Amino acid sequence: MNCCDGFGNCRQGRDCPVRRQAPYPATLPPDLPVWPDRDQDALCRRRLQAISSVAGHAAVTILMLVCAAMAAAGWVQLLTS
Repeated sequence: MNCCDGFGNCRQGRDCPVRRQAPYPATLPPDLPVWPDRDQDALCRRRLQAISSVAGHAAVTILMLVCAAMAAAGWVQLLTS
């Protein structure tokens, strides 16, 4: 017998059989983890990926600054000679 209406409101109050059900972790099968373990290798991989991304951006920025400095030095040399 279903004691709840279409909106989930129970007609039996505290005597509802659905409310007597065990809480969430007890209702899971024993072979399923309640909270999955975090994969340390994946975490390390994400950190290394972020570090390499920052290092790559820094290298490109430094390369652009060196090229701009060399171009400016070339123009100064052309104008002063």
